[in-house]
Amino acid sequence: MGYDDDGSTYCCTSFFALIFSVAIPTSMIIVGSYHIDDCPMEPMIPIFMVVSGVAWIFHTIFTFCFNIWGRWERQKLTKCSMALAILLYVFLFAWNLAGAYWVFKEWDSWDDLDEEKQAIGCHRDTYLFIFSLSIIYWILFPFSCLGFFKKAKDVYEEV
Repeated sequence: MGYDDDGSTYCCTSFFALIFSVAIPTSMIIVGSYHIDDCPMEPMIPIFMVVSGVAWIFHTIFTFCFNIWGRWERQKLTKCSMALAILLYVFLFAWNLAGAYWVFKEWDSWDDLDEEKQAIGCHRDTYLFIFSLSIIYWILFPFSCLGFFKKAKDVYEEV
């Protein structure tokens, strides 16, 4: 997708990307909150979902605002925004590293529980949801870093 004469393709693509970028974290918050007490095998999994969802919504809003404000106030926002973005990326990396530990360490045993032992397991949909999102995160993270550092390089070359 590129630019049309009036920018409508770019605007439409950006709108759907923004909706998608908020929908998944929102579902993480909802599912994690709803099943906050349904994962005794690793109580941090639902908490990980809620905190990750909030952090990713903040990340999306920050990125959106940075891109809009950056066009008008590039000089003022550059260093402060980049420092905040780096802190956010470091937090997200560390939090997802901890979350991957909590989620993946339970993979061997979570589905082996018979019905009478389900109370010590984890809610099936909650676990599979965060398990799949964790895999997707670790696949996409290197590309996200490349995009961020390219953007940072472009911003510093303009200043």
